[in-house]
Amino acid sequence: MGKGEFATTESVAELKAELRQQAATAAQREDAARAQSKQVDRDFNQQIQALTRTVQGQEERAEAQDQELKRLKEQAARLRAELDAEAEKVQEQQVQTKALETSVDSVESLAKQNYQALHEMQEQARKEQMEDLKKARQDLEKHALEVAKKDASEASEKAKKDLDGAKKEVRGEMSKGLQQLQENLSESMKKTFESLEKNLKETREALEARCDAVLKETREKQQALELSLADARKAQEEAREQTDQQLAEEKRSREAQEAAFKQDLQQLHEDLKERSKELREQDLGCLEQLGQLRRETDERISAVLAECRSDLQLLQGETTRLGGYCAGVSGLPTRQVEWRLNEDTIQQLEKVQDRVCVDDPALEGDAQTSFFSPPFEAAGARGMQLELRVHTRNGEEEEGRNQCSLYLWAPKGLQLVFRLFMGTESVILRHGFDGKAPCGLKRMGSIMEQKQMDGSLRLGIEIHESLMESTGSGSGAISNPMDETSVTQGPVDGNLAVQRYLNHRLLELMQSQGKAFLDQLHKKVDVMRSRAIRRVQWRLENGPLLLSFAKDQAVRSTAFQAAGISGMQLVFYPQGCAGARPGFCSFFLSCPPGCTLRCWLWAGRWRREARPEPAEQPDCVGRVNFARFENVIDPVDESVELVLEIEEAQQAKALSSSAADGSQLENSRVESSEFKPGATQSLTENSKDVRLERSDVATMKIRHDGKASEAGTQQLPSIWTSQGFHSFDEEQMSRGPPPSAKGQSAPPTPRRPPEGGRPKGRKGGNGNANGRAMSARDKYKEYGHSSQPLPQPSY
Repeated sequence: MGKGEFATTESVAELKAELRQQAATAAQREDAARAQSKQVDRDFNQQIQALTRTVQGQEERAEAQDQELKRLKEQAARLRAELDAEAEKVQEQQVQTKALETSVDSVESLAKQNYQALHEMQEQARKEQMEDLKKARQDLEKHALEVAKKDASEASEKAKKDLDGAKKEVRGEMSKGLQQLQENLSESMKKTFESLEKNLKETREALEARCDAVLKETREKQQALELSLADARKAQEEAREQTDQQLAEEKRSREAQEAAFKQDLQQLHEDLKERSKELREQDLGCLEQLGQLRRETDERISAVLAECRSDLQLLQGETTRLGGYCAGVSGLPTRQVEWRLNEDTIQQLEKVQDRVCVDDPALEGDAQTSFFSPPFEAAGARGMQLELRVHTRNGEEEEGRNQCSLYLWAPKGLQLVFRLFMGTESVILRHGFDGKAPCGLKRMGSIMEQKQMDGSLRLGIEIHESLMESTGSGSGAISNPMDETSVTQGPVDGNLAVQRYLNHRLLELMQSQGKAFLDQLHKKVDVMRSRAIRRVQWRLENGPLLLSFAKDQAVRSTAFQAAGISGMQLVFYPQGCAGARPGFCSFFLSCPPGCTLRCWLWAGRWRREARPEPAEQPDCVGRVNFARFENVIDPVDESVELVLEIEEAQQAKALSSSAADGSQLENSRVESSEFKPGATQSLTENSKDVRLERSDVATMKIRHDGKASEAGTQQLPSIWTSQGFHSFDEEQMSRGPPPSAKGQSAPPTPRRPPEGGRPKGRKGGNGNANGRAMSARDKYKEYGHSSQPLPQPSY
């Protein structure tokens, strides 16, 4: 920073300090004026509050007197209501007496009605007796006629005599019964009349006594109410006189207070006018001072702003340069750039090939038309672009021919080894760019053939190696601003050359090694998981159809892993194997060599312990005569359920390790030194292939504790095959032994790679004559280009 810049910052700081001081003094004056105005407002408010308090006290007194008057009025209204209630009670009692009289009259009428009802009942009884007599006569006549029919002539005289006697007796009994009924009715009527008369007398006497008592009480209450009303009226008149006197006194006091309050208000108004004039004068002075300060500050701020703008322009230029450098640095780890063209753009390109009028005028062309991608950063270089050249088709050319070319534009000084791709077509190129011409492949592919399913087209590059050379000129030495004692020397002119080298092929090597390691890890994990499996189930559908198999013809399950052993297989003979009895099926477990198992086999509901038989097949355990085939089939769904239960398992594995593996690891380490010039390489020649044979035995024992869990049960698919194999190792051996590191023939027994070791070569790579994996520079020869390899970086 220069001296002028320091001076401007100091002047700005001084101006700010002066402005702060003047603003503080103005704020103090304003605070003092505000405090004075607040004090006047407080005094004025206090006087107003005192006057309001006195007025409120007088209003409260008047309200209290009004409440007393209201209370007296309420008492008088309450007494009147009580008198009215007593009068209503007297009227109710009179109504009750009238109701009693009417009830007595109704009782008399009821008695008369009862007497009439009794008389009617007597008449009805007489009628009923007469009807009974008539019925008796008719019955007697009928009986007599019947008797007469029986004894016609002989009993006629006797019957007449008997009838006459009977008539007399009946008449006598009827007369006696009627007399008794009349006497009883007359006595009951007399008794009821006497009781009714007594009850009427008693009720009349009680009602008369009650009415007399009620009349006496009402007269006494009326007298007491008249006396209380007179007293209340006197008290009301006295209270009215007192309230009138108090109101007159309050009016006088209010008038006096209002006059004093008016005088105080006039004085306060005059004081406020004087103080407001003083404050206005002070405000005008403060405004003038502030105006002067603002002018001075504006002038100084404009000068500072001009200096700051010039500095900002310099900073913007530096930031643009820094942004360019950052963009280049951000593109350093970029390995692949992809340019996608959507379906609409491809349709326009096809129109250009057919020389049809297109919608976009920028896509029009003659023999060929170039289309550029947006610029991008990669490999530490900026402004890189992809160019797609679309060649127009002649009438004789076919649509399937290559009609497009793809090129890469890059800045000067960039040397690349890259893969240029369009859809599925790709080519690996090596080129040093001069900034004037692109690098690419002519007639690389056709748009119609390279389109994807969604109609889009993928174009891009994949960077394998890059070398960027940049030169810059500079003059003058750089001085340390913190070191004041340093002495600056004279200007020295020169050019600075910088080389930046990137290699993205390490990712491919790491991926290939990681895949091989993951494959081994997955195999080990599968073996570890299989150790928990002790029950294997295999279900064969359509069991009766298995009878069509010939004797000694087997069905085999898919290979499975259980109890840590791989390559096992269930073998079932529906018609039995050689040596089986007729009608019996055979069931075996095929195991890899070196295994000893103690297990149980189930077929349907039959369970047998597996034994090493027959002698011709040492790799099988089971039973030749397991059970009759018809007993094995499930009668419900006609399927055959085959189950294996493992109780104890052992397997012996022979593992070999060779000293050649160590030399191979050493060779793989030496390969990385080929990229650096002057790096020494030392290879140890092994005259002998020394091998250390090691035999390990893995034992797993499972106890049969109840039913197996779901995690320990494996369900095999309901498919079968007629072929069998012992283990996956033998299947790999049948395909051919893997090539060794030195080109020698592989041993007959498979070897496990050493733990922690790396793969012997890249995936898909072929060994060279010396038996080691080719480096990235050796593989450049496969590209078929005559250009020289990249120059080695000078570190």
